[in-house]
Amino acid sequence: GTITKEPTKDDDDRYLFKNKTLALEFEKEERHHPRNKDLPYGFVRRGEFVGIVVQKAEITEFLEPVIRSSFSPVCADIKSPYQLKDLNAEKWKRVFEFKDQSGVLKQITVPLDKLRSDSKFCFSEFASKGFYFNHDNRSLFFKLACEFAPKETLYYSDKKGWTDDFSAYCTKNIGYSTKEDVRFYLGYDVEGKIQGTLHEFNQSIGRYAVDNPNIMISLLLPLCAPMLALIGHKNFGIHFHGSSSCGKTTLSEVMSSVSACDVSSWRTTDNALESTALNANDQCLILDEIGQCKPE
Repeated sequence: GTITKEPTKDDDDRYLFKNKTLALEFEKEERHHPRNKDLPYGFVRRGEFVGIVVQKAEITEFLEPVIRSSFSPVCADIKSPYQLKDLNAEKWKRVFEFKDQSGVLKQITVPLDKLRSDSKFCFSEFASKGFYFNHDNRSLFFKLACEFAPKETLYYSDKKGWTDDFSAYCTKNIGYSTKEDVRFYLGYDVEGKIQGTLHEFNQSIGRYAVDNPNIMISLLLPLCAPMLALIGHKNFGIHFHGSSSCGKTTLSEVMSSVSACDVSSWRTTDNALESTALNANDQCLILDEIGQCKPE
């Protein structure tokens, strides 16, 4: 603000040190509205939005400092829980989480080089997922997205199974590495999960494998599948065939109980089957009902 009257020696000390007084008032305002530590400096979260607090200092006619604050929304609430890097730390990505305009929680992964170098790419990626950002504050949103500093860094892999140098085996978001204890991010979900106990498994499935070669093979196939690449062995398949209701589908379910792969069907398109096979990389691919697929 502008002071039209210079303070005299008879005035209160706060008038003589008006700049310090204003600084204290700003400090009080900051304590009243603390910034969110998971957001870049200068941005705050208010309800379902992220934005900036615009503060304007004014001096009244009585030389009293007044701070007027207003919240300017930049975008909908957004978080960046972690950043990603490949095993060689040459390619980096950043993961963002937010709710689209219909309230559905979404997660996108953006290459860091494109994020920081191409604002149009950044806007397009978020807008295509239904994310809201204030058009008038687009430059601030670009700054927000670029300056996120996630506390956790994960390795990422584009597919399940072994990495190219066989240093880690990736299943879902967890990687088991021979070099160090690392976590992996795959970018998609795998349905498999750990449940039950070994005793329950033996009671419901394992005891039927005694003197039953077909069930033995069904249990061993998912266990040996991850080892083929390690020993340089070619992939192979086993075909169970027989009359209807003789237990072929049951054997498929036995295999599925060991691995994280569901039982899929031969009755599908080429493109869909490629995606199914990718999801079973270095694992056991289980396909049922071969009689329903086209002969060619």
